[in-house]
Order: sequence, then structure tokens, then C-alpha cells
Amino acid sequence: MANPTLWSELQGTFIADLKTTRLLQGTLKKERSTLETRQYDQLEAIIALKAQLLEKLQQQILIRQQLFQTAGFHQESDALEAAKAEAPAVAKAWQQIAEQWKSCQELSVINERIVQRTKQVVGQTLDLLRGQQGQQKLYDPSGETQSGQLGRSITSA
Repeated sequence: MANPTLWSELQGTFIADLKTTRLLQGTLKKERSTLETRQYDQLEAIIALKAQLLEKLQQQILIRQQLFQTAGFHQESDALEAAKAEAPAVAKAWQQIAEQWKSCQELSVINERIVQRTKQVVGQTLDLLRGQQGQQKLYDPSGETQSGQLGRSITSA
């Protein structure tokens, strides 16, 4: 079903992805450090770089999907099984990139937890400053908490 050209082109996308993913991992680690040390002035640049790297990875995914379709694979898992049989080096690179993506996902989850915790602490501090500590919190339509004292706006009633 597949051919050497497919495996060669896939290998090229994985090599590019590995480099991009390593940069993304470094960026996520830098983001974590920046969040932990509260150097918020650096976050905008980090987030912009992260977005560029994710866009680059998304483009590579689209290229691979096109390669799979051209080669007659309807499922990525079918292509991976064929790669294991026909091009073990490609399958190995595929596995490596999958592991790298999992690592990025884990780093991203940690960063999200830090952001949520920071948001919670800032909210509590603001409540203290407003004299609203200990008041019941309600959830707005987007799932964010708000003080029970605020009520609903007339436009969302």
C-alpha cells in the first residue's frame, strides 16, 4: 500500500517536528519558570513563541494527513502499523515524537495549574482588599467564579 517516497517524506516531517517539539518543551519550561517566579512581563513573548511553534506543528500534521490520504491510509494507526513493517526507522521516529508531544502536554497541564492557582490567589487577595472575604462565590455562565454579592447583570438575566 505504501511506498519508499511516503516513508521518506514522513521521516522528514518527524525530523522537523522533533526539532520544533524540543523548542516547544523548552518554551513550556521557560513559561513554568516565569510563572513560578512571577515575571509576568516576559509572558507575552513566551506565549507568542509557543503559539508560533504550535502553528508550525499543526502545519506538519496537515502535511502528514495529506501524505496518508495520498498513500491510501484512512487511519493514522494503519499508517503506523505499515511503517512498523515497512520502515522501522520511521516508526521509531513516530514513537519518539509521540513521546515528546506527551511530555509537552504534561508541561502544559502543569503550567495551566500554576495559572489557575495564581488566579485563585489573586482573586482571594482582591476579595480581602474589597472586604468581601468569606462571602459565597457563584459561577457565571463561563464557569468563572464571582462574588455572590454581585448578582446577575440585566443582560444575562
